[in-house]
Amino acid sequence: MRRFLWSIFGNDDDPVVLDFYLPGWPFWIRQALWLFWRNPLHNLFSYRWGLGRQTQNQASLYGPHIWAPEGRVWNFGVTFFDGKEYPFISRRGKKWEWYLGWRLPGGGLGAAFRRTKS
Repeated sequence: MRRFLWSIFGNDDDPVVLDFYLPGWPFWIRQALWLFWRNPLHNLFSYRWGLGRQTQNQASLYGPHIWAPEGRVWNFGVTFFDGKEYPFISRRGKKWEWYLGWRLPGGGLGAAFRRTKS
């Protein structure tokens, strides 16, 4: 049960809410929202399904970046771990950006689809 709760509500990378998140609110509300609302599955995707603390090799078109530094282009990558390959792909367009796979760097499993910031 403890491992289940750690996977769902834990955040080993940022266990205490950061200052930029909801400044002016009481700490206990900020902390609860940080762990249970903003990113509740962090440990599950980073350490259980992801490759978080494992030694790994990564290769991509643009180095260890989610987005290609040139702007609106595709980025492809792969993480090699334990004889297996874990893919990653991202695209940033004029209106939309998205990624899917084991993120570069770090190897956390993730997906996003959102409007770009203008």
